[in-house]
Amino acid sequence: MVTLLRVDASPMREHSISRKLTSQFTDTWAKAHPHGKIITRDLSKASLLPVDETWIAASWTPQAARTAEQNQALSMSDLLVGELEQADEYVFG
Repeated sequence: MVTLLRVDASPMREHSISRKLTSQFTDTWAKAHPHGKIITRDLSKASLLPVDETWIAASWTPQAARTAEQNQALSMSDLLVGELEQADEYVFG
């Protein structure tokens, strides 16, 4: 099954031109891929933390050796990377 990752970033919500464009693209894509999967990520609603010392240390620590704090520091980036890896096609707005 083909997968599309739609990423929106504008905090303007319904007033955003880029969101209107990604919506149009997604609608057209869905018609062309009726059995496809669409992953939607709204970065304006995500709790994205800056990369800090804890994150860097966690990313260089083997998964089996990570502390709970390190796993927590990487959890959002792991989720986002997983979405990128899962998708076959992307639209960013």
